[in-house]
Amino acid sequence: MKRILLSLSVLLFSNFCFSQGFELEWSKVYGGSNYDFPEDMKKTADGGYIILGNSGSYDGDVSNNPFDSPSIWLIKLDADYHLEWEKSLGYFSEHAFGKSIDPTSDGGYIISAHNFDLENASLVLKLDQDANLIWSKDLPYFGGADNIQQTSDNGYILTNTVHIIKLDENGEIEWSKHINNNALVKQVSDGGYLVGMLGYESDNAVIYKLSLSGEIHWQINEIDTGILDCIETSDGNYLFTGYKDQDEGPNATDYFAMETTPDGEIVWKRMYGGSWADMAKEIIEMPDGGYVISGVSQSFDGDISQPHGNEGEFDNWLVKIDSNGNLLCEKSFGGSLTEGLYNALYGQGIAKTPDDGILLTIGSESSDFDVPENRGNYDYWVYKVNLNGCENMATTEVNTQSVAIYPNPFSDHIKVESKGNFIKKLQVLDLSGKLIKEEKNISAKNNFEFNLSDIKQGIYILKVETNNELQTFKIVKK
Repeated sequence: MKRILLSLSVLLFSNFCFSQGFELEWSKVYGGSNYDFPEDMKKTADGGYIILGNSGSYDGDVSNNPFDSPSIWLIKLDADYHLEWEKSLGYFSEHAFGKSIDPTSDGGYIISAHNFDLENASLVLKLDQDANLIWSKDLPYFGGADNIQQTSDNGYILTNTVHIIKLDENGEIEWSKHINNNALVKQVSDGGYLVGMLGYESDNAVIYKLSLSGEIHWQINEIDTGILDCIETSDGNYLFTGYKDQDEGPNATDYFAMETTPDGEIVWKRMYGGSWADMAKEIIEMPDGGYVISGVSQSFDGDISQPHGNEGEFDNWLVKIDSNGNLLCEKSFGGSLTEGLYNALYGQGIAKTPDDGILLTIGSESSDFDVPENRGNYDYWVYKVNLNGCENMATTEVNTQSVAIYPNPFSDHIKVESKGNFIKKLQVLDLSGKLIKEEKNISAKNNFEFNLSDIKQGIYILKVETNNELQTFKIVKK
């Protein structure tokens, strides 16, 4: 049996605060009486935020939409999160479906979209700072344009499911690379590109690193895995997030995160979630060197402690991890209906705020719990959280290998081994700090098999007291 040595995730109990971490500060809904769903959000140079999505409404917050079918809808928030302006791009195409937006160096925006008027062609729109159209390009690639980013030469890089496409600053094609099932592309500091893929049952490549001209430098294969976001970290490594299939059922997936070096060597990889469908979509680095992952969750167990949705519905699930991928805190946000339109392949947005909080947007059809109202079908739901509770869960890394526990996650029993010390007492607590089970009759052993078959599935804290130290661990009963 594989043993998991937790030398890097040991917590000193005196510094541990039992909390879910994320705290909701405010939330607001935008939209009309029909379908309104956000796909992307980015911070702008003036300190505000631009949100791209699609709207089928022609009332409420949505103005000048000439069609009753979804067309591109932008909303701009100022630095204080107030609505600055909104604009429908329905005048351009009745069936253009926006997917991604990136603020450009001239103060405007670049948008990738699917143009269903032209059999799902790849559409790129260049707008000025007031969302007026400068130019548009229907590219000769079937499948629509998905993820887009302005590049260091003021051109653009984008995906369209089967191609990576490089454009110049006027939208003319410079080169393209045929890569099936791609989901995202991002330029990194060496000028090259990271490409994330949608995984299927075979052990295919899910990550490519491309050169500036689109040549493959390296790839990573990972079975049953999809990569939906990536960042270059402050230490120069790459961090990827997405989903990985479970063995429990055909629709069971977990959040997946993996860090690599710039040469493609895997530093660590982790999974988070429960027994249903959990899919990570966005990741950002925080000032403390940790990361926040946002996605959707359908689970009621495992790492998910307080879901809101009815059975079968999705919440927006936030996870905070440290630089080694260890789970620090988590919380579900949303209402009793679905947030996220059934899977993470549909959009959402995340951005850091100046006070080290997080601004998020996701589609919602709820009108309870964290969501203040519903204006009809899906709405743009925008909300802000702080990490005060999570910051209070400060950890001190114990740089010893004095205690090992395995397996983790566990089913009924967990084994505890102490290197050189005698185990005096074991305690299991829930995340509120309530004592669930205690074992004192250990008779000065340095290893012990703890029977936890009588506790429910979920996340717990295991306290291990030896003859000269106290250590705590986060454990998961599956």
